[in-house]
Amino acid sequence: MKDSNGDNETSPTVRVYDLTGRLVRVFSGNDKVLFWNGMDDNGREVSSGVYYFEVNGGMRKKIIYVR
Repeated sequence: MKDSNGDNETSPTVRVYDLTGRLVRVFSGNDKVLFWNGMDDNGREVSSGVYYFEVNGGMRKKIIYVR
């Protein structure tokens, strides 16, 4: 995911959820490019499947993770 608002001064928070709505990963900071390696916040690899990422509690998009 790449930030298209290069001048945005707020630090984005990106949350990754599984299909049941369980929060699996949180990213925050000033990075302009985000790479999710398929690990949850506890360092465990998640299962292949459909996940959703949400930016700053607003925009939500579907992603497919395949091992």
